[in-house]
Amino acid sequence: MLRGNPNWAKNGSTTKCFRVRGKNRDGQMVTLGRYETEGEATAHYDALVENGYYQHLGVQYVKPKPADPGC
Repeated sequence: MLRGNPNWAKNGSTTKCFRVRGKNRDGQMVTLGRYETEGEATAHYDALVENGYYQHLGVQYVKPKPADPGC
């Protein structure tokens, strides 16, 4: 049984235009978060740099899908 709001995609769904990606210690590139604004992404990026666990970190712009004019 799933918990939480079953309509999460419908209620308050916003476009995530930026993401933070980095390489973990196993060598895999992973997405560490998706954000609406570049400021949110940069704040998380700064915290991850300070933490030091992930390497090759970066904030990337995510091109929106044609049906999603949010970015």
